[in-house]
Amino acid sequence: PLEAAERELLTAWFAKNDGAFQEGRRLLIEAAAKPDCRFPPSEVDGTAVDANTALRMQMSAQLLVTHARLKGDGASMAAELAMSRALRSDPSLFPQLVACGMDKVAADCLRSADLAAPSVAEALDRLDPSSPRRGYERALLGEALVIGEKALGSPPDRLAAGAYVEALSEFARLSTRPHAEVRLEIDALARQHGTFAPAYAAESKRLIPALPRLTETAVEAESRLSMLRLASSLSRHRALTGAYPAALGVDSPPDPFTGRPFDYRTEGSGFVLESAGPPSKGTRVAWSFTGP
Repeated sequence: PLEAAERELLTAWFAKNDGAFQEGRRLLIEAAAKPDCRFPPSEVDGTAVDANTALRMQMSAQLLVTHARLKGDGASMAAELAMSRALRSDPSLFPQLVACGMDKVAADCLRSADLAAPSVAEALDRLDPSSPRRGYERALLGEALVIGEKALGSPPDRLAAGAYVEALSEFARLSTRPHAEVRLEIDALARQHGTFAPAYAAESKRLIPALPRLTETAVEAESRLSMLRLASSLSRHRALTGAYPAALGVDSPPDPFTGRPFDYRTEGSGFVLESAGPPSKGTRVAWSFTGP
């Protein structure tokens, strides 16, 4: 939440820069709404194009969401979600993590928006909750390809790269399945290719132990997007019938951490959705949504 002094300073900044900001906002929303929106890769034919693409998109998204917090502008928050979707076209791990962070901020802000509003509901209908996991899979395979290309030198380099590529490929294979089914396999892989990897596999020993947490980050983003779409559906049900449903429908998306339905209950003028949350944190993720 913004404090009074922060709100005053930000309001003054947006008033001073209103013309440039409104033009930039219009272009970002227009681009993010296009189904084939893509951000430029960091390299084309081996030549660096813009190594800071992910960070620039993150800063643009933060600008949108800050304005949205000041004005209650659901369209800007929905545009941030679309921008994170487009950022996932980059087949490397860093943009995937940035996109997951953008999803979290936008989803947290959208909890207080009118999720039944046409512009917001339309944007949420375009969301694919499985996109964080699929983007993460592509990034793992992309990292494996880059490492493989760099290891065309001496045989020892190829041996170490082969171990690393094998580990990344195994993680990519498991990332396509529900996290509830593969969590123990992921932990076992991290020990096999990280802690207990051969001495020559230095890259694997250094990086592979972090992959279970990175996998959880992608699954947590999937959970948030699923809850956001579900919340929009519940809000539209209330707009049509005057009340939230007593229970979730049988076709509701499952919590990717458990494979079972999200916990749901009505509360006051709104409702609460709960996910089991990442096992490593040991805490549930509860979101309260307020009614209009």
